[in-house]
Amino acid sequence: MRTGAHYSGEGSVLANAGSAELVAALHSVTEATDGRGRSHYPERSIKALIKAVLARRYGPPLLELCYLLKAADLIDQRHGYADFFWCSAPSQQVDFQLRWAAAKHIPDVCVKAQEIVLTVGQNSFAISYARMPFLPILLDFLVTVLGFELVHGLVADWLAAPTQDQASASKVANKIARIFISLSSRPSDIAASKPQAKPFRGILKKPPWRRFSSI
Repeated sequence: MRTGAHYSGEGSVLANAGSAELVAALHSVTEATDGRGRSHYPERSIKALIKAVLARRYGPPLLELCYLLKAADLIDQRHGYADFFWCSAPSQQVDFQLRWAAAKHIPDVCVKAQEIVLTVGQNSFAISYARMPFLPILLDFLVTVLGFELVHGLVADWLAAPTQDQASASKVANKIARIFISLSSRPSDIAASKPQAKPFRGILKKPPWRRFSSI
């Protein structure tokens, strides 16, 4: 287990969230490795997640995550966004650039040199490749704490509706943030949800077409 820089703020996380379970989930996600023993997530993404947990500021990154999930869902309409996040190697910025460059003719998504731009209804939303390595670790953390079924249930309507706008995405992001902060402050509720709270990495070990019966 790593020590030092990653967890210098661990006491602050406990004081802020009031939950040892939250710290355990943070350990689980940030300590994850791939099949070669390398850190599953880049150091910068790990530090960004810890900073977000310390600040309890989830709304803005969750809005980005909602849009990335929707854009990723458009790449493979059979297997959904889960296929986009299925990767055994650490997710670096260049990995995301290559994934989007290889995706041709994605409806409502404009792939640019430094970002993708998703058009939803009357609105457009840009996500830079530099931000993308952070969003999978945020998703992993949410699923580890809340369980995949709950997280997917919260975003399912947003993903399915073709005419949703940014206001709708903001409502989804804010709802996830409220539920997450509420549950993460009540250890007994987190413990009760443990049967569903499988790490996203564990789910992704399954073949992409068998991972989620709901997709």
